[in-house]
Amino acid sequence: MRTLAALALVLALAPAAQAAGLQVRASTEPRSVGLGDPFRYTVEARGPHGQRIAVLADSGPFLVVAAPRTTRSSSGGTDTVGVEQTLMCLDRGCAPSDGARRVSLPAAHATQGAESASAQASPLTVVPRVPRQAVKASRAVYRRDARVAGVSIPGALVPLLVAGAVVCVLLAAALVALELRRPRAAAGRFTVVDALERALGLLRESARRPAPDRRRAADLVSRVAAERGGATVAADATRLAWAPPEPEPTDVGELAEEIETALGGGR
Repeated sequence: MRTLAALALVLALAPAAQAAGLQVRASTEPRSVGLGDPFRYTVEARGPHGQRIAVLADSGPFLVVAAPRTTRSSSGGTDTVGVEQTLMCLDRGCAPSDGARRVSLPAAHATQGAESASAQASPLTVVPRVPRQAVKASRAVYRRDARVAGVSIPGALVPLLVAGAVVCVLLAAALVALELRRPRAAAGRFTVVDALERALGLLRESARRPAPDRRRAADLVSRVAAERGGATVAADATRLAWAPPEPEPTDVGELAEEIETALGGGR
């Protein structure tokens, strides 16, 4: 009898022990959007209080249109981390054709110490912007509004308009001549190298400012580095700018050193 009671107690405690482990939930709101419409992608991870929880929420074929928002809280011995992103479909990987298309986001992953968990949001329905008949049509149909009356200009205004046009032409010619008279050395004042130096300076200064400023500085550096042909460091800067968790002051400093080593910019 005691053996049966002990077995029942173990079976009753097993779900509770499993529930106390790391858990992940992923969802989208709304579940159906049009091409180019923003929607919210939320990932929430819960685990026992103690070790830090890291969340990876890949956007897949969808475009990230705003910096991710990460929240952390602790209650009743449980730590909770939430990551919220604003996404939209602007790519062939998610765009519909002549009918609605169901697109799945990559599974979201969370880790806490040696434990890991994952979850995938329900497929999102992306609907086209135009009717099916318009997509399949060989030529676009345009309509002309014949109700709009033609514009008539009074004869007294014609000389004034001509004089105004002449003044604009003369002013444009004067500006062009002034620009051509500037020393040629000034043309090289704003070079790509200077742009990289300024971007790296802003990146280093952002270490003393809040995380959103660090994200914006990293995004600027990624675009300038891409123009210099630094695809690898540009990708690292993009991940630091938009992917969770929020960049720390040491992260932007290490990124600046990496870009200087790769592209030879900076101080």
